[in-house]
Amino acid sequence: AKLTSLQSLQLNFSNNQLEDQGIRILNKSLASLDALIQLKLSFDNTKCSGVGCRYIGRLYSGMKNLKETSLSLKGNRIGLEGFEYLITGLKECQKILKISLILEECLITDPGLAMLTGKIPKLSLL
Repeated sequence: AKLTSLQSLQLNFSNNQLEDQGIRILNKSLASLDALIQLKLSFDNTKCSGVGCRYIGRLYSGMKNLKETSLSLKGNRIGLEGFEYLITGLKECQKILKISLILEECLITDPGLAMLTGKIPKLSLL
């Protein structure tokens, strides 16, 4: 069955060794789900790096109908580069109303927070 009309999806891959390659494969699989309005992804402790975040960012950039997302990358060393990929992708979600990011132990520094408010203008109003 085709899932192209699916509107809500929740996937939890926490504590699996997906690494960047696994996230790339998942990105290819989810890219056709352009009707999604709600997406919840959990990649806690999956050995995702900045490269994996590039794939997640690309996934978000193609989701033009997405209104709500929750993304957890707890325990992955994505760093500032990976964080920038995520924020750039989320910025492309034109209909987004709610974003929840859990980035505990992801090696994001102060410049990342400045980048967050600079790339997503609505956040500077909070």
